[in-house]
Amino acid sequence: MNPISSTSTVPGDLQVEVLIVGAGPTGLTLACDLARRGISHRLIERSESYSTASRAKTIQPRALEVADDLGIAKSILIKGLVDLPARYY
Repeated sequence: MNPISSTSTVPGDLQVEVLIVGAGPTGLTLACDLARRGISHRLIERSESYSTASRAKTIQPRALEVADDLGIAKSILIKGLVDLPARYY
């Protein structure tokens, strides 16, 4: 098997086209987009439980474009906070 192959073999002889490492905001967004497009994928995460800490304090313009493409931008804008307190050192 070519080591740079886009198809990975995972336990149970399940083959996927994409392996996503990390279930943070980027990995989860990619998993959603791949699922919408019918592309087989597997998402793996090292942590045993989800993080309760913030993973981002702002949304960059490109991230909002991706959210819009996924159909969730309006919900994010409605639920988001403006002028979230932050400390600078």
